Amino acid sequence: MRIDTPRRVLLFPAAVAVLCMSAVTHVQAATQAEPSRTAPVEMSIFFAPAELPEYVILVEKGLQRLSLFKYDGTLSEVLRMPCSTGENPGPKVRSGDAKTPEGVYFFTKEHKRRELAPIYGSRAFPIDYPNVMDIQLGRSGNSIWLHGTNKPLAPRDSNGCIVLRNQDIDRLAQFITLNRTPMIIVNTISQKPVVPDRQTRTEILDFVETRAQSIESGTYHDYLTFYDAEFLPDLHWWMEWYGLRKKFRRNQMSFSIETDDISVFQYNGMVTVLLDRKMASPAGITATGTVKLFLTRRDGGFRIVGEDHLVLPSKLVLKKGDHPLVVAGRKLEPAAIEETEITDLVDGWLSAWSGKNIRAYGSYYAKDFKSEGGADLAGWLAYKRQLNSKYRYIRVTRDKMTIRKDKQRRAVSFIQTYRSSRFKAVGVKELILKREENRWKIYREIGKRNSQPVFAKAFQASPELDAPLCGRRRSYPVHPAVQGIILPVCRNSDDFSGRQCDPLCPPQRWTERDPPAHRRD
Repeated sequence: MRIDTPRRVLLFPAAVAVLCMSAVTHVQAATQAEPSRTAPVEMSIFFAPAELPEYVILVEKGLQRLSLFKYDGTLSEVLRMPCSTGENPGPKVRSGDAKTPEGVYFFTKEHKRRELAPIYGSRAFPIDYPNVMDIQLGRSGNSIWLHGTNKPLAPRDSNGCIVLRNQDIDRLAQFITLNRTPMIIVNTISQKPVVPDRQTRTEILDFVETRAQSIESGTYHDYLTFYDAEFLPDLHWWMEWYGLRKKFRRNQMSFSIETDDISVFQYNGMVTVLLDRKMASPAGITATGTVKLFLTRRDGGFRIVGEDHLVLPSKLVLKKGDHPLVVAGRKLEPAAIEETEITDLVDGWLSAWSGKNIRAYGSYYAKDFKSEGGADLAGWLAYKRQLNSKYRYIRVTRDKMTIRKDKQRRAVSFIQTYRSSRFKAVGVKELILKREENRWKIYREIGKRNSQPVFAKAFQASPELDAPLCGRRRSYPVHPAVQGIILPVCRNSDDFSGRQCDPLCPPQRWTERDPPAHRRD
């Protein structure tokens, strides 16, 4: 009994890139590389993912057999089961020819029993036939599935699908990751798949990396060198992308194009590469989709003869003709400008602080600024003037800055290192920013309480130190501007009252086991 093909049609994303090529010669060359019905083909597989193991499904039509291989640095066969393929031999060419396609395909969806007619068994996995190479070669048809059955399994008994017994497809399902796990369909192979040699692996990974670098910083012509001379990629997006890159550089916005979870499947002279592509910047990481490349050797190296987006990012809203990289860049552009503005604000504020320039320093604060102790802007600046008069120098620097966003505010956190002629402290500073007069201004300033001051050894010999004050208890009113700023507490042998004493007492007043609370300037 023949098993019918599914009636559902696999819909491809609207934003799949338009691919062009020099028609006659390229199709002829690719046709010569089609899998033969009888000639054995050799196969190699490797992964460079974040996590292992990965799995590969191999279908041998000549043997009516499906095998599952596990990759964890080496390849090993872990499952083997009978299958049924199209009743006619050879690779699929057109709709209705009752042939099973040959090549490297990926599962795009899973249907459970409740969604299926009984003839498709307990579950079904559509694959991405026809892929971009099939389309270039003029192959047609659709709805090629890996599925179960409600009939006894018979060899070569489908209209093109790969059919398994229900218990076998249920066992196999746990190893399938949509848009990730490949199903490689061949007529026969002379030996089991192998891992390619180190030189080949390095060559392919270097190709992927340098191509990403050309997108990040190369020219139009640099990018084209990765493509076969007889294949013309769709580059309608390049000029807008180039313009976005220029804006990023002008705004000193760093970004990079990153690739990870790379899978490589070499079969019958064609190399299929699957990779996840991302755009990374200090503002975050934006996924731009899963890309599938088809490579062949030309002129002593690899060249792209076909490419496609297997998965488009769900968080990017793509219109017809949009390229995911351009859409991600458009989203990054305002973030780049904002990040530059905030970075300039923080660095300018630190520079004014270090230079004791109170007028410039105050210009970075919002009019309704409040200190942790409740002082308004005027009180806060008065306190800072007082500190400036005490110290011969002040140096404040930052490290590891992060920016968090909500609708109206920005929270900027960084490690702050404060040095003066009498004091040194390292802690975490957080600035809450708001928009005022079309600029970001400091609305709140928060020093984290988990940092400890580190007193310079030279401090003890400082000529500015009023040593007699530290030999006796000294209590004084706290200026309203410094409420909430934790000062060292006296630890004289006869006084543990906790009253505040002069914050400039030498470090020997405290032991290593009983350090002072931190001070925030």
